Amino acid sequence: MHSKKHYSSLPFTLSKLLDDNPSYERDYDKSSLQILKQDIMSNLKMLFHSKSHILDERFKDTVLCYGMKDFSGENLSKISIEKFKDEIIYQISSFEPRIDKNSLDISLLDNGLKYLYELRISALININDVREEFIFNLNFDFERSSCSIDFLGEKFE
Repeated sequence: MHSKKHYSSLPFTLSKLLDDNPSYERDYDKSSLQILKQDIMSNLKMLFHSKSHILDERFKDTVLCYGMKDFSGENLSKISIEKFKDEIIYQISSFEPRIDKNSLDISLLDNGLKYLYELRISALININDVREEFIFNLNFDFERSSCSIDFLGEKFE
């Protein structure tokens, strides 16, 4: 039985949409922190692999802007690291409410490649009485407009 206290740690809406058996009741209290981290990881993967092409500013703060701005075809020298970090912060703040946006820390890791930003992102999961650090590396390839995510210290099935 779930208490109201654990409600916000249940899977995020996007994960629920991908659930192939939504009527099956899962035991979310069993290692709920691990399940929570796995769900956040899945949501971030979907978020960073999605592209947003909204040009009309009226839709800026809506779900239509879900996904990273499409940087493909842009002159890489004009894409500053700060502009890219701002896009990451906007996406996480808007679409992953379980992460404390004020705790986001993004640092550029030097990989020697001009077309690939490798970022270390750390933040706090902040739900009810849970405050847990969450750290991952985001590798964004501007030539291919693709990314990969490595979650540090976490093993997910």
